[in-house]
Amino acid sequence: MKWGIANRCWPAVARMTQANWKTRLHYLAFFSSVIILGACSAMTAQRLAENFGVIAEQVASEQFKHQVFRKQGEGKLLHVYIEGDGRPWKTPISVSTNPTPKNPIMLKLMVLDEAPSIYLGRPCYFKLDDVKCTNSQWWTTKRYAPEIIDSLNVALNNYAKHYQGIRLFGHSGGGTIAFLLARIRSDVLDLVTLAGNLDIDAWVKEHNYSPLPGSINPANESSVAANVSQFHYVGTEDQIIPPHLVEAVVAKQLNAKLIAVDGYDHACCWDEVWKDILIGLDN
Repeated sequence: MKWGIANRCWPAVARMTQANWKTRLHYLAFFSSVIILGACSAMTAQRLAENFGVIAEQVASEQFKHQVFRKQGEGKLLHVYIEGDGRPWKTPISVSTNPTPKNPIMLKLMVLDEAPSIYLGRPCYFKLDDVKCTNSQWWTTKRYAPEIIDSLNVALNNYAKHYQGIRLFGHSGGGTIAFLLARIRSDVLDLVTLAGNLDIDAWVKEHNYSPLPGSINPANESSVAANVSQFHYVGTEDQIIPPHLVEAVVAKQLNAKLIAVDGYDHACCWDEVWKDILIGLDN
């Protein structure tokens, strides 16, 4: 494991070119539309995607249906974005009927990416008509179950087969899934997590949450293959996934860096450095 500390201001402002300003304004317009439209239900997510030239489509495995948003681009590698857990619970004692996130962080980051990309929706998110989603365990206790990972893997195959390799990006619980996918696929070149929940047992203990029986804990699994470059970013101010919850897992990996970004919390402000992170993968 290698540690790194990144200053919150990073090169994002100092190196901003005219093209970067255009991208930044594009992102601000996107973010403003999120605020105007309000909660990201299935329909608003599709409207947001369509407004920015992203193709909305559904794919299915034998287990689940998946909402996918696809962004065209130039390149031989496919960038795969996986969202966090969204809203599994409406209140501490009431399960949500729609876990779709109100703040789709990974969808926003995908808009900034010039590479061919997909936003791979998790089972039972975006109000898909799926009979299996009458059971809330798939976004609560079994949110990282083998069935979930297998279904996402099959759905991903539909897109990955057209490229020479893939890069997996995940935020929070999406980082959990990205990690688990990276362990079972042979076409992954890079794994990047943002505030990734890489030890769900430690996370449960930290916050006194209910355990997640039936879910796979990355901390209990063997390392991702050494040929996969791993970059695990954590915010120094993150109270949901504080850095110490990630350290031990990253330390076990064969080719991984743990990078703490000064001043960042769980959700803010990954868009500020995302272009730099992407550029770093190509260098």
